[in-house]
Amino acid sequence: MNTELLRRAIEEALNRPGMTAGLPKVTVDAARLAHLLDHYEWLRDEEKRLTIEVERLRDALERASSTLANIQFQSCLAARAAVKQIREE
Repeated sequence: MNTELLRRAIEEALNRPGMTAGLPKVTVDAARLAHLLDHYEWLRDEEKRLTIEVERLRDALERASSTLANIQFQSCLAARAAVKQIREE
């Protein structure tokens, strides 16, 4: 959502008496709208940040899972070698 037009309407409304922003078929308190818009923009930025963090964690989980599979494979090979060595004794 492009918030620039809303910001401009809010700035104009804050400079007018009564502080109301005239939007199509709507009149709202400009200060309240500015506050809500600030929250919207913060939430939008937070969503972007969290999306990046989720991707980072997903990649880390994939690497950890791959490492665990490799460890399990290596331990299986070591166990087989140990059993073979015990049988040969």
